[in-house]
Amino acid sequence: MQTACVFVYLYFWMFKIVDFHKISNNFVKGLETITFVLAVLGFTYLLKDVQNGLGFNEFVASHLEGISWLNGTTLPFIVFTLVAWICWATGSNWGIYAILVPTTAILSTQFHANFWLTQGALASGTVWGAAACFFSDNRVLTAQSCKVDMMKHGISQFPYQLIIFVTSSVVYLIAGFIL
Repeated sequence: MQTACVFVYLYFWMFKIVDFHKISNNFVKGLETITFVLAVLGFTYLLKDVQNGLGFNEFVASHLEGISWLNGTTLPFIVFTLVAWICWATGSNWGIYAILVPTTAILSTQFHANFWLTQGALASGTVWGAAACFFSDNRVLTAQSCKVDMMKHGISQFPYQLIIFVTSSVVYLIAGFIL
């Protein structure tokens, strides 16, 4: 990747496609932007490793065994609804997704649920939570790019997000019984 960056930088500079100062400024802005994302992803994987080292996945699975209404058919529905609201409340989606992938994998195996449906419910829940959250990164970027107030944008979109949530919840519940 570094070789490609250096090649493109030199190519644009040598053939005068972009002014040297302009490409340098954009290169620095790009580094500033990606540094935060890389730091968040790095800490996410660190937390995932710490979680695995502490035995968090097995702990959660063992404590959920005694719940009578939690079974292979309801697990995708429960994963979707819980993760969606956790992501909505925290504004985080990738961190929660990375941390919960092993846990949902263990739970789907333990409860004999459809593995891919449960993982899909996890991914869908994190995406819904990030899209519906009033202060998530994609809400901020959308509001900035459209030049609208972030809270007004969030409030105007929330009823549609609730329709998506209810529809998805029902579909995951039905799919849990069918698959």
